Amino acid sequence: MKKLWLLKPKEDLPSENNPWDPWFGKCFGFLICAENEYQARKIAVDKGGDEGNAWFDNKLSSCVELTSDNVDTGVVLMDFRSA
Repeated sequence: MKKLWLLKPKEDLPSENNPWDPWFGKCFGFLICAENEYQARKIAVDKGGDEGNAWFDNKLSSCVELTSDNVDTGVVLMDFRSA
């Protein structure tokens, strides 16, 4: 059964070990449908930007299965564009 996974960089990484610094050309989050955490992280690595394999490293990134128990009421994902 496939699940939804939210992947984000860890906060407050030291600058010498922060693949998202500088910020340009990088992905800063994913909402991925996958069967398990490994598959979700692999998809993020394959589809990511210049942050490289950081999505595989749980010291650099988080990967949380989304369930109704661990998601606050409100918007989970919003894609807004303005002219």
